[in-house]
Amino acid sequence: MEHFGTASVRFEPYYLSLESVSGGAFLGAGSAFTSQVDATTGTVAVNAASTGTPVGGRGSICTLTFTVLHSGTTELWIGRPTATQGVTQAEAAGSALPMTLRSAGNLWDIDGSNRVDVGDLVVMGRAYGAKSGETRYDNAADLNGDGIVDDADFQLLRQHFGNVIP
Repeated sequence: MEHFGTASVRFEPYYLSLESVSGGAFLGAGSAFTSQVDATTGTVAVNAASTGTPVGGRGSICTLTFTVLHSGTTELWIGRPTATQGVTQAEAAGSALPMTLRSAGNLWDIDGSNRVDVGDLVVMGRAYGAKSGETRYDNAADLNGDGIVDDADFQLLRQHFGNVIP
């Protein structure tokens, strides 16, 4: 019996450049993996097929490796991955993954002023307690990237408070 999987990913080419797409360990031996990339529109289509034993368990289906081109805020959009076994098809809910892209010298400067100061504290304060997907959530203020702006983020800001970015 054949098992198929498809997924699509969209990204903003202004912020990200796709360097590579590779199949993951989840697919196992005897699997075929293909991807189609349109770097101009920021789309990736991934297809996997396995003949023989069903795929399952833990692991990644694929890995996409990007280079960050510009600092800012963007998202990866994952478009409704599907899995098919024989005539049975399952569809997962698609979602977007918010992310903040920062250059190495700019990690803690939330407001882009080239210094970690009260302005960054104000931005974080406005988003404090908000979770990813909520209106007040600001992923630039979510310094540890855990999906909530909380005390852990304040501690990171406090550690770098006063830094000036050249």
